[in-house]
Amino acid sequence: MEKICVAVRVRPPVTVSEDATVNGTSWKVEENRISLHKSHGTPISGTSYAFDHVFDESCTNSRVYELLTKDLIHAAVEGFNGTVFAYGQTSSGKTFTMNGSQNDRGIIHRAVKDVFNKIHMISEREFLIRVSYMEIYNEEIIDLFAVENQKLPIHESLERGVFVAGLKEEIVSNSEQVLKLIEGGEGLEA
Repeated sequence: MEKICVAVRVRPPVTVSEDATVNGTSWKVEENRISLHKSHGTPISGTSYAFDHVFDESCTNSRVYELLTKDLIHAAVEGFNGTVFAYGQTSSGKTFTMNGSQNDRGIIHRAVKDVFNKIHMISEREFLIRVSYMEIYNEEIIDLFAVENQKLPIHESLERGVFVAGLKEEIVSNSEQVLKLIEGGEGLEA
């Protein structure tokens, strides 16, 4: 079973005003579509796009997680491969969606907690959880657990499938270990 789901999250304007427009235009969210409108509300022809989900400025990370990621995480615990990634231009909100804040935890934090909650409910199986943390920037793979591991190559084999050669992996037994590793990988560890 393969499924690709594409969602767009509209970021709140940097400066909040009654009429959040840029050059006399603004994006409007209408169910699973976004469209560009003139400041007086008229849609601009050819600027309407449909996606699986469109989240407006008021959407929380919790809602994004519940709709897009939770089922994927549960399937991963059952042995299915899955990937969640954020894509967009600089300052478009990727880090906030993935990492969140103290008041609205992001997808990574929620997924890590959910994995361990799910495996603790399954007593008839043993799990070995390995964590790696990488960044793809300008088409180069950087290992965030080992700064010396940069420009890592992607390989494919019958045994492992697709993998990043040389990517450091850590064995973990609880969500706190994972979150601490991620924090260290981001250079936030004190």
